Amino acid sequence: MTEHPEDLSEGLTAAPSPGARPAPAEPSSSISGTTVDHFEVMELLGAGGFGEVYRARDGRLGRMVALKVLPAAFALDASGASGSVARPWPRRP
Repeated sequence: MTEHPEDLSEGLTAAPSPGARPAPAEPSSSISGTTVDHFEVMELLGAGGFGEVYRARDGRLGRMVALKVLPAAFALDASGASGSVARPWPRRP
C-alpha cells in the first residue's frame, strides 16, 4: 500500500485571478511634517511597491515638488539609484 505524505496545503492561499493587481504595500513610517535635506515634506500622496510619494516644498527653488522615497531594499541595490527623487509639482493652468 502506498503511503501519502501529510497534507502540505495547510496555510496556502488561493492564487489570484489572472489580471488581478496586488494590494499596494502599506506605507512605512510617514515622513510628513519633517524636513529631508532642503525639502519640507507636506503630505503623503500615495504608496506602493516601489516606494512612497509625498508633496513637498523645495526650499531652494521655492516651489512644490513630488518627492519619491524608495524602499530600503533599493538602497542596497548597486545600480546607483538614490533613495529619493524630486520632481516639480505640475502647474495648473
